[in-house]
Amino acid sequence: MRPAEAARVNVTARCGGNPEKVIVENNTRHRIKVKTVGSIYRPRSNEPFHVGRTLRRGRTITFESGPAADRNVLTHQYVFNSDVGSKVGARGCAHP
Repeated sequence: MRPAEAARVNVTARCGGNPEKVIVENNTRHRIKVKTVGSIYRPRSNEPFHVGRTLRRGRTITFESGPAADRNVLTHQYVFNSDVGSKVGARGCAHP
């Protein structure tokens, strides 16, 4: 994926609830393959999580973690530490 296209793939972490959510938005003009998703701050030993999902252009997918996760589940454990302020976040690995 070219750097300009990679910039059009947004990965957002919403870590204040149960479930925690990682939202991946494909704003490119192509379908992408989301290979992995993981946290930025002190990733767990089992991260990144392999997801292997195809995301069409203009589409969004939400992955969940935590005890109440029930759709596109990464793990039933908490992944994010909301006490670290701006250090908390998520990243994904995607390819066209």
